[in-house]
Amino acid sequence: METAGIDVGELTFIKEGIATTIHDDGTTTVMNAKQCDQCNEWQTALGGFSYRDVSGEVVLWLCAQCRA
Repeated sequence: METAGIDVGELTFIKEGIATTIHDDGTTTVMNAKQCDQCNEWQTALGGFSYRDVSGEVVLWLCAQCRA
């Protein structure tokens, strides 16, 4: 059975701080995920921004969308 050129897209699951993406070709990618301090959504850490205090501790993390 053919899909007649329908593109299903990628699917991402986030659980316990790990984001697993299943790509169109069946391969998977596993990345760390964090909860954004502005939008409260779980996002992959890629492109995010960590604000640190003088001791180096992360006090604020923004996802790529909120960072922009």
